[in-house]
Amino acid sequence: MSEKVTHRRLRSTGPATGENGFTLLELLVVSTLVAIMLALSVPAFRTSLFTDQLRQAARRVIGTVNEARQAAIGSRNGCFINLDLNENQLSYDCPQPPTEGETDTAEEDKPQRVTTLPSPVRITSIWKGTEQNVSSGDVSLWINQNGQMDQMIMNLTDGEKELALVSSVFVATIRLEDKSMSPADLETN
Repeated sequence: MSEKVTHRRLRSTGPATGENGFTLLELLVVSTLVAIMLALSVPAFRTSLFTDQLRQAARRVIGTVNEARQAAIGSRNGCFINLDLNENQLSYDCPQPPTEGETDTAEEDKPQRVTTLPSPVRITSIWKGTEQNVSSGDVSLWINQNGQMDQMIMNLTDGEKELALVSSVFVATIRLEDKSMSPADLETN
C-alpha cells in the first residue's frame, strides 16, 4: 500500500488576493515602535527597582522582622528586636532561659542577625503603640512565642522620600506606606 503525500502551500507567492498576513514593512514599523518604547521604559523601571535604597532598606527591615518572628516561634520563648537609631542598625536575639547546670556566657548574648541600613537611609522615628522614640537611642520591640508583636510604626527617610512600616498586633505582615505616619494616622484609616 503506498501513501500519497500532499503538500499545501501556506502562502502564495503571487499577488495578494484576500490572504491573511503582514507585510515586511508593517513588521518593521511595529518592531521599531516596540524597541523605542522599551528603550524609554526599561531604564526608569530598572532604576526604581534596583537603586531605590529607601525601598530596599524597608525590604531588609521587613525581612529581619519576619526572621525574628520565625525565631520567636521556634524558640518558644519570644525574641527582642533591638533598634539602634544612632548606628542605624537593627538586630534580634532570642534569650533562652539557662538550663540546669549552665551559666550565662557572652556568646549567648550575641544578636542572631544584625542589619545595617544603607547610608542615605535613616530611621526618623519609631512608635510603639502611642509611645514615640525619635532619632536617637535604643528601642526594643518584643515578639512573643506566637510571633505577635505590639503595634509599631517605623518611619524611614533617605532625605527626599519617606516611608512608614506599620505592624499591627495580630497581623503577621508589615504594611508599607509611602508617607511618614503616627498612631493618629491609623485612627483615621
